[in-house]
Amino acid sequence: MYRKKTSSWLKHWDFILLDLILLELSYLLAHWLYHGTAYYREAPLYRNVFFAIAAIDLVVGLMMESYKGILRRGYWLETKAVAKHAIIVTVCVIAYLFAMKESSNYSRVVIFAFPIISICVLYIGRILLKKWLSKHRGPASGKRAILLIGGKKNYREIVEAFTSNPYSEFHVMGIGIIDAKENEIPNQDKNLRFL
Repeated sequence: MYRKKTSSWLKHWDFILLDLILLELSYLLAHWLYHGTAYYREAPLYRNVFFAIAAIDLVVGLMMESYKGILRRGYWLETKAVAKHAIIVTVCVIAYLFAMKESSNYSRVVIFAFPIISICVLYIGRILLKKWLSKHRGPASGKRAILLIGGKKNYREIVEAFTSNPYSEFHVMGIGIIDAKENEIPNQDKNLRFL
């Protein structure tokens, strides 16, 4: 079956944008907890790191495939994925500071508070976005329509295999039963058209 390929990161632009905003907020919160708000405007180093986090987050998200299967992940897998993403971003920020020869001028409290805060904030944000998406997307929203063909003995298993996963990329429009006569076609499901 021919299938148009879409890259996984482009499908999840909403999660990418959410992560970017929440990581920046986590950084600002970590900075504010230690320095307060006035010091941020006076220190160009902290502003540079603010912009570096945005670039690092995008690169890490794309290179590590942080968004692959994000809608199908359970709570525990999401916790692990968020922790991995936040820690890798933090390590890259530390490498950035080291490369710019600014690591000695940077507060260790901010750098260690940042991943802890970002793990909590990212996890809550992703879970809330998943719940919102599952509630506001229709059953066939963005899904490809499919017509199933099967026998009258196993058509229910075929339909169940395609409709049991709420995150499936297919929307079953109908089913064709190849070994049934016209009067033997079941009409039990109002959501499916039998052919």
